[in-house]
Amino acid sequence: MKKQRELSPEEQPKIIARILWPILSFLSLFLLDLGFRYIYAFAGHTDLWDVTPLTFSVGWCLILTAVLMLLPRKPRRILMVFFCLLFCGLSATHGIFLNLFKRFFRIADFSFAGDGAAFADASYIVLSKRAIALIVGAIVLMALAYFCSRKCRGYRVSRVVIAAVLLAAGILGVAQMHKALLGDYDTVIWTRTEDTASDEGFADVTTDFTYVNFTDSKECLLKMGLYQYTFRDVWLNWGFRAYDEAQQRKNLDELFDSLPEPEPNDMTGVFEGKNLILIQLEAIDTYMLNEKAMPALYELQQNSLDFTDRYAPAYITAGTLNTEILANLALIPPVSQVSTEAYAVNAFPYSLAHLFEAEGYTAESFHCSDGSIYNRGGLHPNWGYERYNTGADMNMNVIHMDRYLINGFEDMTDDAPFCTFIITYSGHGAYSDENLIDQAFYDEMAELFPGEDDIYIRAMAHARETDLFIEELVDALTEAGLMDDTVLAFYSDHYNYYIMNDQLVMQYKGIDDINLLQITPFFIYSSELEGQKIDKPCSSVDILPTLANLFGLDTSGAWFAGIDLFSDQPGLVIFQDESWYDGTYYSNRDEVPADYAAAQKKLVHERFSISKEILLLDYYNDGE
Repeated sequence: MKKQRELSPEEQPKIIARILWPILSFLSLFLLDLGFRYIYAFAGHTDLWDVTPLTFSVGWCLILTAVLMLLPRKPRRILMVFFCLLFCGLSATHGIFLNLFKRFFRIADFSFAGDGAAFADASYIVLSKRAIALIVGAIVLMALAYFCSRKCRGYRVSRVVIAAVLLAAGILGVAQMHKALLGDYDTVIWTRTEDTASDEGFADVTTDFTYVNFTDSKECLLKMGLYQYTFRDVWLNWGFRAYDEAQQRKNLDELFDSLPEPEPNDMTGVFEGKNLILIQLEAIDTYMLNEKAMPALYELQQNSLDFTDRYAPAYITAGTLNTEILANLALIPPVSQVSTEAYAVNAFPYSLAHLFEAEGYTAESFHCSDGSIYNRGGLHPNWGYERYNTGADMNMNVIHMDRYLINGFEDMTDDAPFCTFIITYSGHGAYSDENLIDQAFYDEMAELFPGEDDIYIRAMAHARETDLFIEELVDALTEAGLMDDTVLAFYSDHYNYYIMNDQLVMQYKGIDDINLLQITPFFIYSSELEGQKIDKPCSSVDILPTLANLFGLDTSGAWFAGIDLFSDQPGLVIFQDESWYDGTYYSNRDEVPADYAAAQKKLVHERFSISKEILLLDYYNDGE
């Protein structure tokens, strides 16, 4: 029997390093994913040891490790650093996003990165100690792998064979799990019955619509794991998926052909011929709209058509732009595949401004920021506003103080009948002693709200600044003799997350769920109507069809993701994670009666999907 050669002392470390570095690389990647899902398990309801994320995680870690094993030493080490920085950076970004936006990061968020940076503050960047420790641990493991791999040069047949096996196993595991979640999903055909979409054309029950729609980032990341989530995000956003444009256009054609004509109701046309001033309130939350901090707006609300059960779901990162899109287009902005450019170039004949324009109205929009922010200078004219007026255009003395918006009053009310869209700003954070608004109103609000938290008082100070503009606007309309002929519609863009403590905001609002936290004001004032409280569930996407009905605008042939709130259709609020509220809140964690759940999930899927297809196809432009 041939005696096995003993390894020399110089060879032993090399052999150990050759075996150790792929193991350390795999562990660095795998433990980063596992630890991330453990730390943020509260964000979803996928078990840490569920077979789906584990299969994706192990599969991708095998793929990435195998790729490293197949590379020469120098490219391998470069790629090890890249993988480490990429996924540790993504982990940190996801954690910060969850704290700030209550969801995880998506590639599409890059569309708003530059604009969002203009309003960013260091206080917004928060990452837990556990997350930091996890990232440091992953870096240490990869650094050890990097150090060990320095001793491994050249190729060995055994290493190539092992890498090929690992690569094949990883690809097979990921592909099989992807196929299982996709089920029989192919092309959805939308058909409409009286109440909901019919069963025809929907995918088999094996389809996981959370995976297909990729709307709920929290559930998706915890279900897919860090690596499959990243891959699918890139795949969907960069347009790699198979897309049968002709078939999807045909599906929409059939849907639109089946749309019933809008039925009139008791409120149809009650404001016909009147002017409209539509005001989107920055971060004015329910508890902020009170008689002490906002007396002018509070008085209007008490004498308005007040929709007391209205929510402002956020689908994209840019919360203010998110609600602008919902209120002006009545389409749900997709979280992937549709770039912001679509809103600036697509045809939107049924936007709010275009509907008013068709009735002979002039339409302009007003906001303090430059037209380059969220490209409002391109978006608003494309939506039908003849001009987007900036703070500079209005000669605002201090552009972030809403009181100076009144400088644009003449342009806001010129050429009646008019449709004027105003976006306030002063409710925006960050709150601090350096902010001029805090300096102006902190002491006054502290006296009005004794014993309240410092951050609560600062929020009220910012609300007071916005109320000054409302007060001056009402006075100016009255003095110009326009008050009786003008309807004022107010809605908040989102709840006040500038408090930077959702538990505290929940306490202020008496709410214990992050989705229900998004209840915010929406009311419509006319001096000719008595105020009334309307408790029908609704959201931002219902604003356009409701106003269109009140003003008697022609919406024949339009498809909206929302409804006219005075119609007989039941109210429905759809949240970004595909939970819904129809008077009763159904979390995606709840057990719901099977028949009811199936019908509602199809309706939710329809409203998400049709909105996306209209935007992807530029349907109203090319489909004519």
